Amino acid sequence: MGLIQREMEAQGIRTISLMNLPNIGKIVRPPRIIQVNYSLGTIFGHAGDRETQTAILKKAIEVALTGEPESLLVL
Repeated sequence: MGLIQREMEAQGIRTISLMNLPNIGKIVRPPRIIQVNYSLGTIFGHAGDRETQTAILKKAIEVALTGEPESLLVL
């Protein structure tokens, strides 16, 4: 995914990755990473937790629009 994201960034399209495995982020090196502390399959939080899901999505949009390249945010 990081290769695709870097190419998109080169074309002027800002990207963000949400990850829960920080070691993968170090290998793939996407331009911007939000690390979430949820298990695999629940990257936006638990099913039915609309408040948390909305907060993560809003933060992802914010970081995609304003975050610096190579930035990491831990939620």
